[in-house]
Amino acid sequence: MSSQDLISRHLLRRSWLSRALIPLSQINAFYQRIRRKKAAQSAWRAPCKVISIGNITSGGSGKTPFCIYLAQLLQTKGIAMAVSHRGYKGAFESTPTLISRGAGSLYDVSDTGDEAGLIANRLPGIPVVVGKDRRAALTLLLSQFPATDVVILDDGFQHQKVARDMDFVCFDSQTGLGNGLLLPAGYLREPLDAIAPDDVLIVNNKGQRTPSPAFLAQLKKQSEQLFHCQMALSAYVDTAGATMAAEDLARESCVLVSGIANPASFSEAVAASGIKVRKHIAFEDHYHYSDPKVIARIAALCGKLGATRLICTEKDLMKLNRYSHLLPPLVALRIDTACTEQEQLLSLTLNRLNLAHISG
Repeated sequence: MSSQDLISRHLLRRSWLSRALIPLSQINAFYQRIRRKKAAQSAWRAPCKVISIGNITSGGSGKTPFCIYLAQLLQTKGIAMAVSHRGYKGAFESTPTLISRGAGSLYDVSDTGDEAGLIANRLPGIPVVVGKDRRAALTLLLSQFPATDVVILDDGFQHQKVARDMDFVCFDSQTGLGNGLLLPAGYLREPLDAIAPDDVLIVNNKGQRTPSPAFLAQLKKQSEQLFHCQMALSAYVDTAGATMAAEDLARESCVLVSGIANPASFSEAVAASGIKVRKHIAFEDHYHYSDPKVIARIAALCGKLGATRLICTEKDLMKLNRYSHLLPPLVALRIDTACTEQEQLLSLTLNRLNLAHISG
């Protein structure tokens, strides 16, 4: 059974397996509540404003596109921004490292991790630091950029050791809360009561589908601060950063490859742009593509299908680019997000951070 089958059969709905695991789920819920309370009691406060963006679900919730969106939005208001990321599965994860001074990533994706590298490349003028020790990472960042007004902790909702001034919790509009249970019986990383009444909830919509009223009602029981974002294709970009029209790609023979949490949403986004796909080769989230045999199999399959173009995500493009001489021409789907209530979101954020005077 693939990881996607496991998620859809047992974590997004109640099944015999999820019911059997409920006792372990309850133990996990108890542990998460104790962990959060204990960590918050001794949290370190940085000498600048801190925002966390994260989730309480175990799958893709659109937090990285929202991090990029919010950082750019606040930057346009004259606020000096920076981003802290764990650098998940990168060589620097255990060593706090400044990977960008605001002009793109200074290191290979194998060092930074895919999400951190993507953020660094998408945010000109905004420094990015990585390291799972967020206090050490922020200390390093602020020693070199002391005029920073706001640091975003991407994927930082569970990291209670650093005090924050504002929490954004992201959700996918379709997967929602899954079956409502905690891991290992369900899709949740933490209980719903981890969300405080003043936390800001972000529901990321994809395509024309909208979240169910029951799901939104559950969220509003935790916090009335709920906003909707629309995620959409903004461009197809090649290895040189040049954009390509979907109409041109529609005339080619295309194969998809991805290593993300929700490969189905990637397939749907490509199909919605009018491109017919011969095959989708899906790997687990954050897949490294470090095995030459895997690359050879991808190349062989593309050759067998007569593929003239290999379409991937931006995260995957950074890792596959080193093999571009072995594969069909690569192009990445760029997904951006925007809040449908942008002015209200911006006003709330500036007031909560007491930064309205800077933007004014």
